[in-house]
Amino acid sequence: MHTSVDGARLRGFNGPVAVLTVLRREHCAASTAPRALRREHYEGKPMPEGAIRVGLIGANVHAGWGSSVHARVIDALPDFVLVAVGTAHRETAEESARHFGATHAFHDFRELAECPDVDVVAVAVRVPFHHEMVMAALAAGKHVYCEWPLGATLAQAEEMAAGAHEMDVRHVVGLQNRADPVYVEVRRLLHDGYLGELLTCRLAQINGGGAEREQRRTYQADPALGAHTLSISAGHALDSFLFAAGSEFSEIAGLLDTRIPQWRVRETGEIVATASPDNILASGTLAGGATVSIAVAAVPFLGSGFALELYGSEGTITVTGDGGGLALRGGRGAAAELEELPVEDREPVPQAIQRGPTENVGRVYQRLATSIRGEGEAEPSFDTALSLHRVLDAMQRSSATGARVTV
Repeated sequence: MHTSVDGARLRGFNGPVAVLTVLRREHCAASTAPRALRREHYEGKPMPEGAIRVGLIGANVHAGWGSSVHARVIDALPDFVLVAVGTAHRETAEESARHFGATHAFHDFRELAECPDVDVVAVAVRVPFHHEMVMAALAAGKHVYCEWPLGATLAQAEEMAAGAHEMDVRHVVGLQNRADPVYVEVRRLLHDGYLGELLTCRLAQINGGGAEREQRRTYQADPALGAHTLSISAGHALDSFLFAAGSEFSEIAGLLDTRIPQWRVRETGEIVATASPDNILASGTLAGGATVSIAVAAVPFLGSGFALELYGSEGTITVTGDGGGLALRGGRGAAAELEELPVEDREPVPQAIQRGPTENVGRVYQRLATSIRGEGEAEPSFDTALSLHRVLDAMQRSSATGARVTV
């Protein structure tokens, strides 16, 4: 069976068929990805000398995070050049190559991975295909940028992380909130003692639109395919929190439920049954002893967005967002109310990608370039992703057994 990277079928893939490029998101219910730039933008662009050459799997110019975000970022950053694109079919691959000015067009991901003109393989497709594509890139000795979730399962993520280390290549994963200046600032404040001892934390991510899906997203109805509220919304929210707190869970208890067992397909009105979790409650303890309460859900209408509250012995910090950006507030001691805190951008990106989801993705690419050029490991890495997969797995095991689980 041949299953595609962008919605149909792709050569050499023997897993379950899905119907959509994976939807990545910041802190909102629906994709905020912009449209791909017009073809005229890319035409006639020279290849910068010494640029790192990228092959993008999931580059269909008509849809997807790859063409609307990754291609924009690669185009804007002087360290990179897009030399190869991969899509489901020869026709769409050639169309994308013409649009983006890429030299090579592939409809077989293995051929893209083995192309000698490619230094980095970027995997921006549906979650069920991440494992096989990344392993092909690693086998070819290429550096890799893979979208989150790293794998559809913990076992896949473990194999991918081990493979990256075995091949001694640079690797990053699409947990780009770790590069957001707001979370970087929160982490700095905690490190510098703004809160004193961290005592208790509350994390919430409530997304609207949970009763309806676009046709291309209905594959997420099957939890085995690894793209659902736990892995995506909860995964990103938890990772943002853990990075900001500078800590890890020592133990966690989780409750997963499916409160919306049917989705309406937006284009057709068809009703699709789903067993994917859409309501996640958890409580945990961080390595330093702070307690954490977590609520993540997909609801039918008007979700309240993202909220992170950190309470310490000497102060309070909050981060809130509804898809339009993040607000950082804080207060110490006997302050009467929280006030907006300044945020410094320590990793600026080119102006062309300074707004929207491209901004933090751009910062991750910049870190990858620095690492490839020999200046340390890039972050967030496959190891970071593996740690998060283990937290999510612990939540699933806790929910199944009713027991608190050591992480």
